Amino acid sequence: MHKNIITATILTLALTVCAQISFSQTANDAEKVRLANELVEITFKAFPMNTFQDTIEKMKTESLQGFKSEISATLNAKIDETADISAARKAAIKAKVPNLVDKMAVRVETLIMQGLDMEQWIKETLAENYVKDLTVAELEKVNTFFKGSSGTVFFELVKEEAAAELEKRPSKSSSMLKNNDAVEIYKFMKTPPGEKFMAIFTKDADNFLNKKIMVWGEDMLKNLEQDIESGELNKLLVDFVAENLTGN
Repeated sequence: MHKNIITATILTLALTVCAQISFSQTANDAEKVRLANELVEITFKAFPMNTFQDTIEKMKTESLQGFKSEISATLNAKIDETADISAARKAAIKAKVPNLVDKMAVRVETLIMQGLDMEQWIKETLAENYVKDLTVAELEKVNTFFKGSSGTVFFELVKEEAAAELEKRPSKSSSMLKNNDAVEIYKFMKTPPGEKFMAIFTKDADNFLNKKIMVWGEDMLKNLEQDIESGELNKLLVDFVAENLTGN
């Protein structure tokens, strides 16, 4: 029974991790901050960062391909609509569009990746919540458990489930969990520090991380709009029009 409960809990945690990706200090908080940072380093191992990065890279590549396809079609249509230009001249201008689009895509990629730091966001999010919601005594107990063999296995299982979910493949976690570890993990989760930790890791940290992602997304769109209006993207388009269309 314990093993089934642990497996279900780990799957829930893994899905939470997949949905995701500084704090003030006083003299009296120094030990709490130290312990929270230690717990951050321990629990960060549950996040499959390589898989995260691969997923981000795939999404970025698909987004840029879509951008290039759309902007190419728009530019070619505008060229076709331009009056008083011969068919041969239009063909010559269209031949230059791929080079322009490639330059624009490089700029868009820079704007997309600007400020995108999942590792920093995750660590900051976990640290904020550990300091806010756990006492020094609770942090000591949680850290002690996760430094042990069963605690180490727990995060290996969470990482495996999260990676399997992102990669759309069967998980190997069931073969990784031994009965004695299942019992120890179950016992820990039923302690007050364990329950508080689980609440932070599955809910509070996720909410905080989502806010960071939302802020990044809003900033990215704002930066793109500003760049189109008066930045490098604008200059690339203006220069292209001046060189190829103005006066022709």
